Amino acid sequence: MQQGTQNFLPTQDFILFFFSCSSFTYVLFPFFFFFFFFFFFFVFDPELLRFISFKRHIVQLISTNKSLRHRSLRIVLVNKKKRKKIIRRRFVIKNYCKK
Repeated sequence: MQQGTQNFLPTQDFILFFFSCSSFTYVLFPFFFFFFFFFFFFVFDPELLRFISFKRHIVQLISTNKSLRHRSLRIVLVNKKKRKKIIRRRFVIKNYCKK
């Protein structure tokens, strides 16, 4: 007799194999760890954004409120004459409270 079918997706086999594989433990896990470490500590920390500079881009931190909860960031393009031009993208980090 045929037994009842289980609700088991075929992708779960691949996910279980992927997480049990040794390559994930020794290769991919350090990569994800360092990626998320740098991503959260250097991208979402406005105090460290002042010191991050790329080849031609400088990320400027502008405080819009004295309570440090609302911050706005402008990406500034520096040309060869060292004149700052504001790039069209501007985004705001909301609900950030520094402890």
